[in-house]
Formats: sequence, structure tokens, C-alpha cells
Amino acid sequence: MGVREVLISARSRIADPDNWCQFTGMRHGPTGRIQMCAHQAIMADCYGHMLNEASRAIQREIHGQQSIASYNDTHSHYEVIALFDRAIKKLTPVPVTDHEYTLTS
Repeated sequence: MGVREVLISARSRIADPDNWCQFTGMRHGPTGRIQMCAHQAIMADCYGHMLNEASRAIQREIHGQQSIASYNDTHSHYEVIALFDRAIKKLTPVPVTDHEYTLTS
């Protein structure tokens, strides 16, 4: 699993607002579901080097202004999901079309 896949998986864990929380890493929500913050969602799928790389990809989108946990706690669910979307988009390869490699004489 690469960084992009880790972020896609983490995003899917918290895509439903009932699965997301603030001010703690993880808890049982009012509906009985397990809720996670953004950073905990990333940690659920990886550790070590991959955790560092996935965290850096998100951190780049915050522009180093605050930690992932702090961003999670001070922004709306919509903004946190948008953060993941921006990071995933930057990690998504752009398809190359044939005409880009056409040589002209």
C-alpha cells in the first residue's frame, strides 16, 4: 500500500461525519460507531516510514502551519475531507496522452 492508497483509505474511514471526531484520537460516538480524527485514520493503516510519508503529504497541504491533529480540531468535517482530497489529488498520476509525445519535423 502506497501513500496515496493510505490516504484514500484514511479518508474513507472518516468520510461519514458520524465516523469523525475532534479533540481526541478515537472514541465511540453517540450512535455506537467508532469515530476517529484525521491523524488516527491515517495511523489505522500504516506505521513507521509509511506513516511519516502519509503524514507529510497531508502536512504539505496545511503548509506547515499546524499539526494534523490541530487542523482536525479547528476545522469543519468538510474542510478536513477537502484536505485529504487535495493531498490525494497531488499524489494521483496525470494520464499521458499520445499527442504529448508526437514529434514534429
